[in-house]
Amino acid sequence: MLDTLEAGLQKIQTPDDEVRGMLQIAVPSDLGRNLLLTLFRDFRQRHPALRLRLLFSDQLTDVFKDPVDVAFRYGNNDDASFISLPVAPENRRVLVASPEWIARHGEPQTLEELSQHNALIYILRGRPFDRWSLSLDGVVQQQKVSGTVMSDDAEVIRRLAIAGEGIAYKSMLDVSDDLRAGRLRPAAALSGGCGAVESDLSAPQTALCRGAFVI
Repeated sequence: MLDTLEAGLQKIQTPDDEVRGMLQIAVPSDLGRNLLLTLFRDFRQRHPALRLRLLFSDQLTDVFKDPVDVAFRYGNNDDASFISLPVAPENRRVLVASPEWIARHGEPQTLEELSQHNALIYILRGRPFDRWSLSLDGVVQQQKVSGTVMSDDAEVIRRLAIAGEGIAYKSMLDVSDDLRAGRLRPAAALSGGCGAVESDLSAPQTALCRGAFVI
């Protein structure tokens, strides 16, 4: 990701230029806190005259209307006005729960079993994200889920999962540290069928210096 940011800067500067001024970056909350903050720090150290304005939010940023230069987004690029370049094509969404939750309720082996679990549901753009794309025996299917808690803050969903309140559907990038530390466990029988691809976006006609990474 750092290399991609560097490549973008090289396109708009001459060899003798020092990168300076304000770079405004919008990032989904979980991704920013858990992964990208360290990368942004390293990036700024490469360019000491550069100032960063980091906007961590789960709300969708409009790169044309909002005061941002770069935005990170989840999903695929469906906007024909953008040019897309994959950054993390191997990233996927996974079902995760705490070891305590799995010990009490078991690991779902089928879509029917998943429907019996308390789903921690993320509210995306004002709507419950309650249809989860999952792969069972190599076939991608959607499963309607329900639960006792919904939130439009992805960090809240993550913390509730760690606290043993239910099962969550998260980007692997968001929970990789939790999986390594054992705070969360994946539901291995049901793998995420929904790719969470990151792409470098730019609007060639009206906003050449702006872009978004779609995750």
